[in-house]
Amino acid sequence: MIRLDDWGYPIVNSERVPDHLLDHARRAVATCPLLAIRLAEDGRSR
Repeated sequence: MIRLDDWGYPIVNSERVPDHLLDHARRAVATCPLLAIRLAEDGRSR
């Protein structure tokens, strides 16, 4: 759901996070050092 571009910047897929990946997505949000990612109520990453 998150990949790095050619310069190392993260590119976040804005599609709905599959249910089986929600725990991983929540962990990624919680551990982001710059608070640059979040999950919307509808399960989409932003």
